[in-house]
Amino acid sequence: MWKKQRRRRHDAMSSGAIEAESSPDRASADRHTVAIYVSDHCVNCEYAREIAELIQIEYPHVNLRVVDLAVPGEVIPEIVFATPTYLLDGRVWSLGNPSPEQVRNTLNRLG
Repeated sequence: MWKKQRRRRHDAMSSGAIEAESSPDRASADRHTVAIYVSDHCVNCEYAREIAELIQIEYPHVNLRVVDLAVPGEVIPEIVFATPTYLLDGRVWSLGNPSPEQVRNTLNRLG
């Protein structure tokens, strides 16, 4: 299902840092945050953007940011030293791309 919506969202996600829309029925304090750090020279970062789309579609209650390291002014945490890097609530969740199954297993446990 998430692949069908990929083309629509690709343009929005291909430049700079993007954030998923906020869900009006949940307070931000109750939400988990996933940040995915990508770069233009990264071969696997296009797939990271696809994983971001999966998260945005299947887990709308999760705050999602895709951060392009090439965008001037982005604050990059010291723990981010490679791309793609996935942070979950500020902690390294994955160096490299997790599989869709790993994403679902991790985010389903969050509740």
